[in-house]
Amino acid sequence: MRTPTRVSGTWRCRVRRQGVAVTSIRDVAAAAGLSPGLVQHHFGPRPGCARRSRPT
Repeated sequence: MRTPTRVSGTWRCRVRRQGVAVTSIRDVAAAAGLSPGLVQHHFGPRPGCARRSRPT
């Protein structure tokens, strides 16, 4: 599975479970088995993750 796809799916799953206010890049990275830096590389800071992970 491609890294952006993995991050998007993990982000959406975490937001459904915890809520957007509590979900962090570190949580998403740990759940996806990636480093926080790699998540930020593909999605930018936290608001970028939320925006790019929305289903189209």
